[in-house]
Amino acid sequence: MKSFFIMYFKYIHIFLLTFLFSFKLSAHNGSIEGYVYDTETKNILPGATIVLAETEMETTTNEFGKYFFNGLPSGNYTIEIFYLGYKPLTVSVAVNDGITSKIENMLEQTTISLQDVVVSPSTTNSYNTVKALDIKLRPIETSQDALRLVPGLFIAQHAGG
Repeated sequence: MKSFFIMYFKYIHIFLLTFLFSFKLSAHNGSIEGYVYDTETKNILPGATIVLAETEMETTTNEFGKYFFNGLPSGNYTIEIFYLGYKPLTVSVAVNDGITSKIENMLEQTTISLQDVVVSPSTTNSYNTVKALDIKLRPIETSQDALRLVPGLFIAQHAGG
């Protein structure tokens, strides 16, 4: 009976030490909690991309415009925020041990300018085109007759044409 209590006490002791040690480790890390809003309308912006520049950590805002980084060593961090149709924003945040730094970010709308798209014909494949010579040499009375010259095109006639 005595050995049972010693063994039981040993396991409780190990559990408590593990619990306290993990609590002590987590107390040395800080976190960042932030929200992203539109400057004019004050609406939340879900799906904004948030990058923590000093690390390779990246996240997006949830449906409430909220983002979160945890387990950060104390120090100064740079947050970069990107959202389509808005100017990118860069913010500096100080993180302290055991404290959650809370910030609100306001993004300004901007116009999206894209480069011109130029469409130009590529070289034609002689197997996929109907040449003017084909139309002149063959008797064509209807548009269906012209379409029958297109390689790979099958025309199914139904009642009424």
